[in-house]
Amino acid sequence: MGYLSKLMPKLELGRATALQDCRRLTVVAPSAYLLGGVQTWLDYLVPGLEASGWQVTVLLAHGANGDANSYLQKHPFARAHLAESPTGTREGRVRALCEAIRMLAPEVVLAVNIVDTYEAVARLHHGGGAPKVAMALHGLHSSFYQDIAAYSAVLDGVIVTNRLGAAAAVARGGLPDGRVHYAPCGVLVPDFSVPAETSDKLALLYAGRFDAREKRVLDLLPILRALDRAGLNFSLKLAGAGPAETDLRNALLEFGERVQFLGFLSDAQMRETFYCPGAVALVMSPSETGPLAAWEAMANGVALVSSRFVGIGLEGGLRDGENCLTFPVGDTEAAAAAIARLADPALRRSLAKAGYEVVRECYSREASIRTWDGALRQIAGQQPLPACPVFRPAPTSGRLDRYLGIGAAESLRRFLGLRFRHSEPGGEWPHSYGADNDQHFGRLLADMDQRGDRADQIHDSCKI
Repeated sequence: MGYLSKLMPKLELGRATALQDCRRLTVVAPSAYLLGGVQTWLDYLVPGLEASGWQVTVLLAHGANGDANSYLQKHPFARAHLAESPTGTREGRVRALCEAIRMLAPEVVLAVNIVDTYEAVARLHHGGGAPKVAMALHGLHSSFYQDIAAYSAVLDGVIVTNRLGAAAAVARGGLPDGRVHYAPCGVLVPDFSVPAETSDKLALLYAGRFDAREKRVLDLLPILRALDRAGLNFSLKLAGAGPAETDLRNALLEFGERVQFLGFLSDAQMRETFYCPGAVALVMSPSETGPLAAWEAMANGVALVSSRFVGIGLEGGLRDGENCLTFPVGDTEAAAAAIARLADPALRRSLAKAGYEVVRECYSREASIRTWDGALRQIAGQQPLPACPVFRPAPTSGRLDRYLGIGAAESLRRFLGLRFRHSEPGGEWPHSYGADNDQHFGRLLADMDQRGDRADQIHDSCKI
């Protein structure tokens, strides 16, 4: 097998015969990140699709910056395969994926943040019997939509977790409506009634990545200071980790024991010790495709105060004054004022109850699995796209490419055992080939989201 690993010894290969009538799906995913929303999504989606009649193999991008074997210890999928570029070049990655996909012979390939997948499937088209290929789109970054436009000739479908993202895939990515599918992520929804509580203390919660730009966690400092000035009795518990953790810890030192950093908590620990009756969860992000942190809090009977992030409008899941309270992104005084309103226990309970119901109806794991299954089956049943050329030539990786050409240079590198070393996961296995500096795209998204802010159509957002 060479640089492609053999199937993991623990895999139940004997089940292949029993599953031969199942539809075959290969999910191509990175292995560099052990924790996060995408990882949680795959953890429930893969077994859920298996139960829905798919035979799912997770094809993990393996390398020096992402150990797929370590990933599988944390996320032990029933069927897994590893792909590794022996040379560290783009050509090496594409060849690795071609060989793995050809061997696994799926009907559908679902690419999760591994952009080389599309070129690999385009090459397989020329050999006959290529699978359908779809992009799983979890973000609103302009780079992903540039990839959609660049690879529109090979993409059989894009499955988007947010309705604004779906609209952008048509408007900016250039795909026809029939190849864009909406399938939200879901959370575990316990079966319980939101309990009554009468405390006037504000038990604030933040769960997720500690990131200053994408999550605006440093806004917590002015928010808490505003609550302090208003004389409100509050505490704050934080669960998670991230690049801004040190800055955040230092910023919140002034609040002493009122602020607790709990680190990473398991799902069971979150349910048992983090979420509590009467608590208030905070979201401050500038853009989101969920957010899962909001759905999880609401599923556990917690009231939500959220920024009006890009992605909130067209999705329709969060409605100010009905199942949450919202404030403009970055307006920490408005955020504090919204939180202060929830010193009223009756309002907290009312919002928590309405939030629980919308998540139970629209954003449960069962609903998510059902919609992803439906989208994948639609893609599998479509007419094949015409075979397209390998339309985006790989950039040269060194002198051998310039002297011999990319194909011959790659073969020589393999023969000689030459390998490029990458300093970070995004270089070794890129998520995208686009750029994230398109300010016009950000304005386009915000305008589309505002035009689609239809609070009276929340139930439509649950209809797939």
